[in-house]
Amino acid sequence: MQTTIRSTYDLKMYLILNGSLGMTKGKMVAQASHACLKIFFDHMDYDNTVGLEGYRHVFITCMNDDMRAWKEGAFAKISLKAPDEGTMEFLVRQAERNGIATAEIRDNGVTQVEPGSLTAVAIGPFDTTRSEYEILMKGLYDLKLL
Repeated sequence: MQTTIRSTYDLKMYLILNGSLGMTKGKMVAQASHACLKIFFDHMDYDNTVGLEGYRHVFITCMNDDMRAWKEGAFAKISLKAPDEGTMEFLVRQAERNGIATAEIRDNGVTQVEPGSLTAVAIGPFDTTRSEYEILMKGLYDLKLL
């Protein structure tokens, strides 16, 4: 019996920036970082436990198998630029239909963009070789690398 070992390079997170906003490189890096972190924070919960020194937060992670394998593996991330907010929202909907973790970042509008602007999304990590993700992958492949 032959066992197939899945490569951790097949597990990727996609960081997609809104190219229509004219953000500086620094702003784009910050927004992509927010999206990457938000995926994992959204899959965490905390419990207040009483210790000898009072309350302390205990974080409980609720990662799916792909997230856990990605975290233990290559941490592959692909940065892309979307032409507009509609494209980003379409890709998020496709990912969510397939049960893939997503995070959307909407800016507060303090520095460079209007309040509520969709600046970045993160999709994944997920196994990019699975055939059921074909529509999502085509949408991602249509975007330009950042």
